[in-house]
Amino acid sequence: MWIPKGLADFEYTWNGQGYTITGVIDKTKTSYVVPDCVTSIAFGAFTGCNNIKSITIPFVGETIDGTENTHFGYIFGATSFSANNDCIPV
Repeated sequence: MWIPKGLADFEYTWNGQGYTITGVIDKTKTSYVVPDCVTSIAFGAFTGCNNIKSITIPFVGETIDGTENTHFGYIFGATSFSANNDCIPV
């Protein structure tokens, strides 16, 4: 099966216009790069990635257009900006 460049580390869906990352395959990695073809990252997609030291993402929050859930912790399961510290690994 063909995997779009850069998506091999992720669980994802395609909606006809872009890719949504729904999870991470290997949560023990220390570095992730989300490719530019991703237009959305699901709530908590990076939950459990406790060894993370570096993450490169093309946008912050849920969607590339920046209209919803625009806090960094959203991808780690934070329900609001004030909950970021409880969800983002240190």
